[in-house]
Amino acid sequence: MQTISEQLGNIFQLLSVEDNEADAGILKLFFAESTSPIQFRNLPDVTTALDYLHRRKGYESATRPDLILLDLNLPRNDGRDLLREVKAKVELKSIPVIVLSTSNSEKDVYECYELGAAAFISKPLDLAGFEAIVRSIESFWVAIARLPTHKGTTKGTAFLS
Repeated sequence: MQTISEQLGNIFQLLSVEDNEADAGILKLFFAESTSPIQFRNLPDVTTALDYLHRRKGYESATRPDLILLDLNLPRNDGRDLLREVKAKVELKSIPVIVLSTSNSEKDVYECYELGAAAFISKPLDLAGFEAIVRSIESFWVAIARLPTHKGTTKGTAFLS
């Protein structure tokens, strides 16, 4: 019988940082329809996401995400702050971050790639567009891309301290 950690190791861990409940709900719905085993978690702001990623303030047993979907326009702190922190920390910098934003600004695109984003996607205006994005993420990041394991642990089961 597998432990919870072993079971979670076979499940793609996806962390979304999105304050818009409708957008987060749409993403959750489409990822739930995935044919791949995906654990989707949404957090509403940078502060909560950092607590989760650093396993503090109620998130001590948090599972390390395999991929982060990040909105830029978040309350209090900007999504760039989270991207900057993730890419500056040895224990987090190998996690791919996809920026999913309403912005179409070339300045935002450039800045996010400079900060280490794996991709920048402008949010679509309709459900079909959201579904296409989710299926593309599932197809590439879950089914094709090989993600690193972390200090000998099974993918997605632990953080470095």
